[in-house]
Amino acid sequence: DFEREGERAPAFVSLGPARQDVAESQFEGAIDALSAWTLADAARTGIIISTAGATGKMPEWIGGLRLDAVFCGYDADHAGDRAAEMLEAQNPEIRRMRPDRAEDWNEILRRQARR
Repeated sequence: DFEREGERAPAFVSLGPARQDVAESQFEGAIDALSAWTLADAARTGIIISTAGATGKMPEWIGGLRLDAVFCGYDADHAGDRAAEMLEAQNPEIRRMRPDRAEDWNEILRRQARR
């Protein structure tokens, strides 16, 4: 994550052509966000958000975008599951992307790199 005076701060990364009708994916940390994007189809465009921890809130500025889809890619642990449930309760259209057989997306990427 990006550091500011020793504390983690939220980060925003836009990957692909600038347009409004894209998917938004929210992750607990910048490393996980970029790891998940690397694992996905590289041609996919979208907005990747690092929330600097599991949070049950969507960034306020997201409301101004037309999004095709919204994904939550929080860690596969109690905190990540709970925050994802909170997001889903606010917006039933949010789709959970839970890392399979790993705690987070970076762990999956590191495993693939070792092969």
